[in-house]
Amino acid sequence: MCEIIIIKGVTNDAIEYIRASAKYNPDGFGALTAGGVKKTFNIEKIIDHIKANPEWCIVHTRLATHGKITITNCHPFFLGDGWYLFMNGSLPFFHEVRSDTNILASLLQDKPIKKILQTLSTMTPRFVVANINGVYHKIGRFYQHKVGETEITTSSPDSSLEKEQYVTKYIDLPKIKPTKNYEINFNNDFYNH
Repeated sequence: MCEIIIIKGVTNDAIEYIRASAKYNPDGFGALTAGGVKKTFNIEKIIDHIKANPEWCIVHTRLATHGKITITNCHPFFLGDGWYLFMNGSLPFFHEVRSDTNILASLLQDKPIKKILQTLSTMTPRFVVANINGVYHKIGRFYQHKVGETEITTSSPDSSLEKEQYVTKYIDLPKIKPTKNYEINFNNDFYNH
């Protein structure tokens, strides 16, 4: 399954974590930074985008479960009014070409942010709804990792214990602990408010 990676203050250790995630989720990559959105099949282009905007990033590494492997199905998806959608999980939207998240984003597009968040909170997958100002909302269970001196928040795929163990071993992470759902503004000196 896909992975969402949220980082404040990108470091080399964080970059290696992203590369490790890409090995197990090779079907497309996307990133949202203060510099905008980047979608590609080349993880090094995502890393270049992040390095050019190192204050914060939200990265998605895709393992296709629904829809074709295309740039169009890479996250994030524009929702309107400056908001973007990332998802880790599956929904019962089956389509030959479009991914389940692509379909969901089109259903939610141009709805008020409060309505979008309420709708997503009734679903099983993990979601991040974010804008380029560094404000984001997490919905679902996320995990906090310490990678070197960098705090990284990730969605943890339920069905991929092997990948989780590999990433933990590869980066030498401490025990994973769940975090709460909060709105976070990277431009402030605090995370939870």
